[in-house]
Amino acid sequence: MTGMFKKAADAGLETAAMAVLDDGMGARAAVVALLEAGRAPCALRLQMHLMPRGYVVPWVCECARESVLSVEDAHGLRLAERWLRLRDDASRDAALAHAQERDYADAGALAAACAGWAEGHLVDGQGQAVVPAPHMAAAAAAGALLMLAACREGMTMDDACAAYVRGGLGLLSAEIVR
Repeated sequence: MTGMFKKAADAGLETAAMAVLDDGMGARAAVVALLEAGRAPCALRLQMHLMPRGYVVPWVCECARESVLSVEDAHGLRLAERWLRLRDDASRDAALAHAQERDYADAGALAAACAGWAEGHLVDGQGQAVVPAPHMAAAAAAGALLMLAACREGMTMDDACAAYVRGGLGLLSAEIVR
């Protein structure tokens, strides 16, 4: 599996959503195709996997600012934003600790996890440095945005997902995904 189909599989898209895609599509074209097919949540998930890694955390934070957040979600968002500003191990560790304490169960915890997994090294159970897989930050970002979309006031989940996707289209390349 290569190209767009690999990215779609990484994003966890189901067969019906993948049928909308062509393996030689560019990132922007693929996400728009899913939107036009009425699959906004799938478009959002794929968009997070196609977005340049450095844009994922800022985009999640930007989208979260448009939402009414619980105290816990706001705390997770603040930790993600702190990591964005400082880009240090202490900020990343604090973000990951929050995500773990919350069992990755809410939008704030997932935003914090996204920041924690965005770059750098983590330490595994044997004390060895490991680099988080690139899809981990994207999956956490997608989860955070899906949760925010489900609770966005005055919008259906599909409409909120579509709004997030449309707002981030400019962050995607038109190039064919390889």
